[in-house]
Order: sequence, then C-alpha cells, then structure tokens
Amino acid sequence: MEQLEQLLSECFDKNESFVEGKNSAFIKAVNSPELRDRCKSVPMRLLAEYFNLILRANNATARKAEASSTDPEMAITAEIRRVLRLYKLSKSRDMFLNQYELHLARRLLNEQSVSLELERTVVTMISTTESMEITTKLKDMLTDIDTSHDMSRSFSQKIIEDRSVSVSDVYIKVLKESSWPSVIMAERAEWDSPPAQLAEICEKFTGAYNERHSAYDKGHSGRDTAKRRLRWMWEYSKCSIQFFFPHSTGRIARTGYTFVLNTYQLAILMLFTESAGLGSGYDSPTGPRFTLEQIRLSTKIDELYIKAELAIFYKARILIPVT
Repeated sequence: MEQLEQLLSECFDKNESFVEGKNSAFIKAVNSPELRDRCKSVPMRLLAEYFNLILRANNATARKAEASSTDPEMAITAEIRRVLRLYKLSKSRDMFLNQYELHLARRLLNEQSVSLELERTVVTMISTTESMEITTKLKDMLTDIDTSHDMSRSFSQKIIEDRSVSVSDVYIKVLKESSWPSVIMAERAEWDSPPAQLAEICEKFTGAYNERHSAYDKGHSGRDTAKRRLRWMWEYSKCSIQFFFPHSTGRIARTGYTFVLNTYQLAILMLFTESAGLGSGYDSPTGPRFTLEQIRLSTKIDELYIKAELAIFYKARILIPVT
C-alpha cells in the first residue's frame, strides 16, 4: 500500500481519481471471498494473529529494532499503524475484534505483552475507528491489570511486615468477570485443595480484598458488598520457588534450584518436600516415592492434569518414574 501511495504521489500528484481507484481496489481485495478461500481463513482473523505475534514479548519486530539500535516500541507502533490501514478497509472488523480481545486477555494474564503502555496505545488506535462501546471492554481489561498492580503491591508489603507467610512477593490479578472474554472465564476449573501455603495466601488476600471493598461500598450507596466474590483461576497461576534436593553437594546444596511452576506443579512438588511430614521418604536413600493414585488423592487434581505435569518433571529430571 505504501509503494502505491508513493507512486501516486510522485508520478500522478495524488490524482483524486487514481486515489479513489486504489482505495476501491484494496477494499475489494481485503473483502473478497477468493482471498478468504486461498488463505483458508477470514483475513481479519489472520490480521488478529499477526497483531498477537508483534505484541508478544520478545517478538521478531522488537528483536530486529534492537539489532538496529531502534526503539522496539516505536518500531512496533509504526508496524501496527501500517497494518491498521488494512483493518479499516475490512467489512469483517467484528471478527478481528473478537480474536484481538481474546489474544489481549491471554497476553495480559500470562504477562507476555511487550509493555502495557504499548497495549494501551493500540487500543487507543482501534478506538478511533470503532465506537466507545466496542472498545470499553479492552480498556477495562487494562484497567483491571493496573488496579491489580497497586493492590498486589500493598498486599505484598503487608505480608512482609507481618512475617506470617514465607513469601517474598505476591502478584494477584483481580478481574471483573464482565470485562473479560467469556471463553477465558469458562476455562476456570474448580479446585478446593491448593497447597496449605498457597491456601493461606489466598485466605489472607481475600480478607484484605473484602476489607478494602467493604469500606469503599459503605461510602457508595447502592453497592452490594455481598455480590463481590473472588474465584481463583488456577490455570493462569504460577510461582517461583527455591527447591533443595536432599543429597545435593557443593554450591547447589547451599543455593538450591529456582523453579518457575504453575499451581498444579507446585501442589505435586510440595508432596516431595520435607514439610510433607513423616513417611514421605524425603530423607531416604532413594528419595520420596508416590504412586499416581496417592498424588491424585493428596492434591485432588484431575488425573489428566497430573499426568501432563509429571511428564514435564520427568523430562527435566526433577522426578524419576519407577516401575
């Protein structure tokens, strides 16, 4: 598109008839059934996938910009502006927005965005084309993340001062269900047996959350505090822990290993720690042993999830399967 515009400018002095013809041709091309059949997908979905690629952390556009000593965010913003011109010509923008909303939600939950500031810039660009009602949910998701940062910082400081939990930092995202894609909310699985250490943090945060909002609701008539309820999305939770193996030697015996785990992995590994109590086999020559059924009964995690997580542990040689 840029090359054509340069040609029209340099050779035809931006003749209105030629410019109009160029625009009509692009509109026809972007919305043609032939293009959809050849791509085996709706072009706007492909465009949303491309947006997701360039807005994810450590993407190719950012790496190329860094290699050329260019500001990565400026390079990505320029690329998005270029691609949005195609978006504005499409008659299927609702498909793009549905996919973009889902990708944005997952980038925010998994902390995979290049930056929150860049995400806000993109939403602002989209809002110049779409109505406020359509982009409100996108803005609300970003607002939830900002609010969660402030709330988590305050909560982390509180538990550090109390010294009641052996955790150095806690970041909990509080999401308004109405602002996030229903597909994301539907992925939430019920699990009432998280590890004791994690359950304690959840209980303390719930108390702090209710205390904060009960005070807020009292000052705003018409708000019902009872309607506020936290439900935990364990699928999107993760943690960083320091793990020591019983018979390690040298530097590792002092520093241990740092693992980044999801919540289910944490629950499984906690069974193999000294805090699991007598009979866990933590200090035995062969190490602690558990059967699949014992892990399932202890963690209350679905067997399919357990098998998937154990396969990861086996590959990393954190746990060793025996027959």
